[in-house]
Amino acid sequence: MSSFTSFLKNLIPDFYKTWDFKSDSNRQPQDLQQSSLDSSPDAVVVIDREGKIKAANKRAAKLYGFTDPFDMVGKSKTVLVNAQELEKIKKQFAESKSFMAAIAESAEDAIIGKDLNGRITSWNKGAEKLYGYKKEEALGQSVSIVYPPELKDELQKILAKLKRGELIQHLETVRINRDGRRIPVSMTISPVLDEKGNVRGVSSIGRDISREKELDRLKDEFISLTSHALRTPLSAIKGLISMIYEGDYGPMNKNLEKPLANISSSTERLIKLVNNLLKISRAKTGKLEYKLADFSLADLMAEILKELGPMARENKIEVNFIRSEIPQVQSDEAKTRDILTNLLSNAFKFTNKGSIEISFKQEQDTVTVFVKDTGIGISDKDKAKLFQRFQQIANVTSKQITGTGLGLYLSKMMAQRLGGDIWLAESELKKGSTFGFSLPKAGSVKAKEVAEALSKNHSKQLV
Repeated sequence: MSSFTSFLKNLIPDFYKTWDFKSDSNRQPQDLQQSSLDSSPDAVVVIDREGKIKAANKRAAKLYGFTDPFDMVGKSKTVLVNAQELEKIKKQFAESKSFMAAIAESAEDAIIGKDLNGRITSWNKGAEKLYGYKKEEALGQSVSIVYPPELKDELQKILAKLKRGELIQHLETVRINRDGRRIPVSMTISPVLDEKGNVRGVSSIGRDISREKELDRLKDEFISLTSHALRTPLSAIKGLISMIYEGDYGPMNKNLEKPLANISSSTERLIKLVNNLLKISRAKTGKLEYKLADFSLADLMAEILKELGPMARENKIEVNFIRSEIPQVQSDEAKTRDILTNLLSNAFKFTNKGSIEISFKQEQDTVTVFVKDTGIGISDKDKAKLFQRFQQIANVTSKQITGTGLGLYLSKMMAQRLGGDIWLAESELKKGSTFGFSLPKAGSVKAKEVAEALSKNHSKQLV
């Protein structure tokens, strides 16, 4: 043990019982002891069992960023951050910040910073390329310069969400460039937080998806043309089968009954597939017609349940219809019937035994119907592909499950166009699933907005 360490060991206990380092009246005797600490060639800090600093020398004060060793007394040992290390960390942070700024500046995507009023605070080269405005032209302007006139309200809705700290991901929308050209984009918009967690700005990343949209258009066009071409021969096959059954070609051989029944069933499935493909094609191009009316969702559900009664009895499934007093909805009744039939058919299809429950919920501007079953449930892996085209969930039972994989995809598309939505409310494997389907309440603000939007779209189609 060094003589200096021995000195501290003998000196400190008695000294700290006698003198208060923070008291000016004790400063003179303290100075005498301090000179002994300062004589050490090393930085010395004395810490008590509670983690408080009891003494330090000048070298320690200099090392840890204090002007006087006495300023360290009484502070927590957590202040002992090496000043050199701190400077190193600051330098690394500054370099990292500059590096990230350089990446953002040179990125292909349009990266824009805005304040909470929508004023542009940063504008990278990707934004210059996509929208046609130079950085110096864009800074300080409202970001509404890249919004089409009909989407000005979208900006306010986005800003309202961001002020609440919400993140907006993969929003497919439209923007305009300096020349007025409309550009389909995928937007990810994030709130920028300060050190206290308060929202102080907005950052958005916009990606041009014109190529993807064009490929989608060509694909939908091909599907539409193919579907139209298939419709005529399928209708002819269906008609011929019907004529054979009715004896137009003479008595039917009993050996042909089962094969013809299979052909008829397969033809019906193909016709349904073709019709769904045509509906999807029209919906995506804005050509699917919607006839809005006010009607009772509960009454319509009761009619559909009556039609599907034989299916329930065949599968020995109990149907619990919880009918409640709910206001009328605004929707296209035929398309709403298709959506509800699809939801109920799926519930019957995926339920081997047990029950199906239908209930309603009224909210401010919407009415929601819930279809709950005690079927096979849906795995987490399958939940992600529920509303995608040509996707079906895995069959975990011995029951044969058939379908086109288009029902939920088309239903969601139509529901959203009608101002509502379809979603999986909850599901657990081997316990069942609950789906929700909402529509705007008749006479509500939402209903008026939907009617106006569909009317504008119809007018465009007529031009």
